[in-house]
Amino acid sequence: MREAEQLTRELGGADQIVKSWFFSASDDDLKAVLDEYERQFGAGRRAYAEGAIDQWMTGRRRMSGVVAERLFKVIPRFMPAADRLRIAEHLWRHLLRNERVLLEVNPQAPEDEIIASIVHHVASAEVSAAHIESYRERFEWLEDGEVLALNDILAHLARLHRDAVIAAASNKVSMLVSHLRTNADIDGEIRETFDASGVSVTVRFSRSVDGIRRVQSFRRSPSEAHSDFVPRNAQPTSNGGTGCVWIVIIAVILLVILAL
Repeated sequence: MREAEQLTRELGGADQIVKSWFFSASDDDLKAVLDEYERQFGAGRRAYAEGAIDQWMTGRRRMSGVVAERLFKVIPRFMPAADRLRIAEHLWRHLLRNERVLLEVNPQAPEDEIIASIVHHVASAEVSAAHIESYRERFEWLEDGEVLALNDILAHLARLHRDAVIAAASNKVSMLVSHLRTNADIDGEIRETFDASGVSVTVRFSRSVDGIRRVQSFRRSPSEAHSDFVPRNAQPTSNGGTGCVWIVIIAVILLVILAL
């Protein structure tokens, strides 16, 4: 069942939310889903799905990736709006560029170059338009008005958050560079982390580094928290971001208000 596992990876687990609803659906909802399933894919495939539901639920039979993708195309439009939007939000977060970057910086490096390096990575914290389009082509319900509205709100709030993080990073870097240049007795490392909707950039100031260099870059899960740090003889600094949880909460609230 490699196709099923691949689909789960592609959807970031959103297919599991759909399956959970499907297996607990009322008789009326189940009939409506299967009627639409038959309309799109034929009576034979409906008969197979009806005969396999109990085995899928108990785990005696594993659902194939082909069937799982068909159900993901059909089911969301029969789910309550709140659940459908939860799936759309889940996909949006999954498509974010979830990446952690570590920059090593000498405090004597040009301040504008340090800030530019941070901005370069933070500015990439957005969902690829090409990815969104490819998903909408596969799953037409993602083009429903309420889902499009949620995605637009999420994207707008993410941009606002990204711009705020960049402004905060510029101010914090200026303060740290000034502090380190005027306090030569600080010989340890000071780190500061800036989070912008999926991308986490940690700047490690060290006098043993030449200029600016990126030493690590790897993908991470959206729920993974960034690491803390304690320099040897300097005060710890606060982290620079709040993640994308508040973006999602605010977006859903705004969407509800607009629907009233």
